[in-house]
Amino acid sequence: MIFSGFKRLVLCIICGLIISGCGIPPEEAAEKGLKLYENNQLKKAYPLLERAHLGGIEKPELALCLAYCKITIDNDPSGAIEILRDSALRYPDYAPTYYQLGLISYNFGPVEDNKNLEQAIHFARKAVELGSDEWLYHDNLGTYLYLIGQPDSALVHFKIAVQLNPMDKKLTERVEKLELKLSQRDSAAITEMK
Repeated sequence: MIFSGFKRLVLCIICGLIISGCGIPPEEAAEKGLKLYENNQLKKAYPLLERAHLGGIEKPELALCLAYCKITIDNDPSGAIEILRDSALRYPDYAPTYYQLGLISYNFGPVEDNKNLEQAIHFARKAVELGSDEWLYHDNLGTYLYLIGQPDSALVHFKIAVQLNPMDKKLTERVEKLELKLSQRDSAAITEMK
């Protein structure tokens, strides 16, 4: 059977959509997309995750993965925020959503007057509140607090991160360096008062 140029074009488009994941059921797209994402095959995972999301699959982990793909592949933080915002409304107790929103705020938010850090701190606090046993949430919150000029509060969260992940030498070194810095600051303040 010979196809005309237009029919061939339409056939190619349909085949491309099927190959990219648009022709499979949303549940299957979610499963395949998440597996590809876990294997760091983001470009292959992205259309499948998008298909699953548009097909009505509402899983908070799918939203996280899709949001990450939107940023890393499409450089679309607004789209990622929209996906995560909707996910947070459906799953308000899912800490990783707030962690990811904190990262996006820090990296893509408005930097004047430290607005990006203030937003990141807000989301990181929510992540810590919901997932207080996750060292990474404490580490991020500590980092944002340190960057905004609150080293004492940062130290509290860095120490919690170390307690939760004592084998991480970088965390331990960070705590030791910050403790030394704060000790020197306090010594200098006492010397000035004399």
